[in-house]
Amino acid sequence: MAGEVAQDDPVDDPMAEFRIETYYACLDLIIGQFEERFGPMTTGVFRDLALITDRRLSELCGKPEALPQDSLKYFCKVYGKFVNENQLKKEFLLFSKVYQQLKKKNSDVA
Repeated sequence: MAGEVAQDDPVDDPMAEFRIETYYACLDLIIGQFEERFGPMTTGVFRDLALITDRRLSELCGKPEALPQDSLKYFCKVYGKFVNENQLKKEFLLFSKVYQQLKKKNSDVA
């Protein structure tokens, strides 16, 4: 009814009270943090950053067309005021070639 204040039923069982007051409250916070930290935007940025692995850089050095069309899209959405997407892709492909040269020189020295 209007103006009525809702009230929870009292919980007599201490385990049930712990589960409701502590356990479920913690789960709610954890789930909220996962959704915030690993939402579509952040997972997209992580996927873009995964391009900077030895395996992916080796793949791109031999065939730059292997760079996905949507690569670095989320990174540029987040950091777009600092970087240009097309220029970043060009620089990334150049870096993949230079990286292979550096890797080879380093293995020759060792």
